[in-house]
Amino acid sequence: MFTRSTNKRVYDIDRRDFKQACQLSGIDNFHFHDLRHTWASWHVQAGTPLYTLKNLGGWGTLEMVNKYAHLNADHMLNFANNVTFTAQSTIDTLNKIARNS
Repeated sequence: MFTRSTNKRVYDIDRRDFKQACQLSGIDNFHFHDLRHTWASWHVQAGTPLYTLKNLGGWGTLEMVNKYAHLNADHMLNFANNVTFTAQSTIDTLNKIARNS
């Protein structure tokens, strides 16, 4: 729980404080709402199922989750590399033979 010096509970961010913090940090064109995109993307990259993220973020549809959860492709490499195609396996074998010759 966040409070002000008056001990009144704060229910929302203080946009003035956030703006000032961005200015002091030299961060341009950044809004508090941008953190929601980052939070969702990090969850997806960490493996949080989309349906679970939908509930955590309070979105009504999975389509909205996808709009927020912008990703880089690095987290998908583990899944993409799970399948080895026969042709790739043959090429890898031939490359190993060539290196050992």
